[in-house]
Amino acid sequence: MTCDIDGKVYEYDDDTIFVVDVGCGEKGGYVDRRYHGPYPCDAVFAYRGINISNGYKKRLRIMYASGTVITVARYAS
Repeated sequence: MTCDIDGKVYEYDDDTIFVVDVGCGEKGGYVDRRYHGPYPCDAVFAYRGINISNGYKKRLRIMYASGTVITVARYAS
């Protein structure tokens, strides 16, 4: 299956996990992680629905069963 996120096409299957991470600080890690399973629409909707304030950051990643991780989108305030 394929999905189009911001003009780029990504392939995925039932073992693929879409993850939305939220963190704080420039060097700080991501502390809040939300898994959306193999549903790209839910993950993109959740990513775009998160409002972050000063010093926070968010990212949308695709985690494949093979261990490959792709960062699709990120934003830092």
